[in-house]
Amino acid sequence: MYKAPPEVPYADNFTFVVTDDCNLRCSYCYEEGKAKYHMTKATVDKAVAFLRDQYTPISKLLCVDFIGGEPLLNMDVIEYAMERCEIELKGKWENISFGATTNGTLFNTPSMRQRLMKLRCKLVLGLSLDGCKQAHDLARSNSFDAVMRGFPFWRKQSPCGLTKSTIGRDGLPSLFESAKVLLSLPMDVIMINTVYEDIWEGGDDLLYYEQLLKIADYMVETDLYKDKYFRLFDPFVLTPKTTSEGWCGCGKSMLAVDHTGALFPCLRFKTANVPYPVGHVDTGVDSNKLLPFCFSHIKKQSPDCANCEASGGCGECLVPFWDKFGSLFIRGDWHCKMHLARYKANQYFFGRIAEKEGVSVEEVLRLSRQKTGGNPHGKENAARPADV
Repeated sequence: MYKAPPEVPYADNFTFVVTDDCNLRCSYCYEEGKAKYHMTKATVDKAVAFLRDQYTPISKLLCVDFIGGEPLLNMDVIEYAMERCEIELKGKWENISFGATTNGTLFNTPSMRQRLMKLRCKLVLGLSLDGCKQAHDLARSNSFDAVMRGFPFWRKQSPCGLTKSTIGRDGLPSLFESAKVLLSLPMDVIMINTVYEDIWEGGDDLLYYEQLLKIADYMVETDLYKDKYFRLFDPFVLTPKTTSEGWCGCGKSMLAVDHTGALFPCLRFKTANVPYPVGHVDTGVDSNKLLPFCFSHIKKQSPDCANCEASGGCGECLVPFWDKFGSLFIRGDWHCKMHLARYKANQYFFGRIAEKEGVSVEEVLRLSRQKTGGNPHGKENAARPADV
């Protein structure tokens, strides 16, 4: 049957925004007006002290992420923060994991490779790779060749690391070609999603659906569905319609800290048009600012959603709505057609698998959900409020 999606562990998530600087200028990036701000070790010390003295865990696992900008531009602080977390937070969580998301262009110097190999399998790197050269270069500053030069090293340094692909309007016409490139790489999980911002125009959903059907046919006809999980095809998408909470843990099980020590519900609320800080490492979290997130994740309660067959597996990011409407509780509909196209393509994909395997669609979905405990995206975990 279809390879099960990766299970997201129940965890506290804390993100160090170690720099706002980046050596690329990707067209769809939500971080506009990048500056050369870098986190210092002094701020790391304060952030770790906040986690040690003021943060009450809601799980046994702490996931520490480093992000930018391009985080590897501040490798000194990443190494220092990992060391301080291991020393100062020992015993508060049973396990602490470390990860970073990189654009993959800085692997090609001996010094960087040496530093990263010392952290092999300890600092797990996620790699931004949008697929075929045409799509990647259009969106990501012509960096495809540099990324692919460093790809073998990345696979060796982070054998369990994942690529991250983003689909904007420029890359949509070549989505099928991008999928073939990603599926040909030595990975069994391909994480990919469309841009959440209000960029989509009339007819984009039809092109998206057409490209997804090509990918579905390709994966079924080549039997790749048995060994590869492709994020755009996911049993969660076909969840029966509901108006329950979304999957994001922003403001509940997640916090981010920037170079000034300000705390945010997540990275995206730091980079919002109007940033939404919820505290500072010196003073802790302002519970009044965090309180709205106990309610803001409820999916849009409108007749359109109530009557939409695809509402059960509809994901969203709060920040594009915050940017557009200045509210945590107002939802836009600009992504609805794109999600519905994905929903219908998932019906087609799982229907083709069921036909090939000689079973029902429900059986294919049931087996996949069983393998992940019915919770492929940590949805129930992320919905639990953090006590900070």
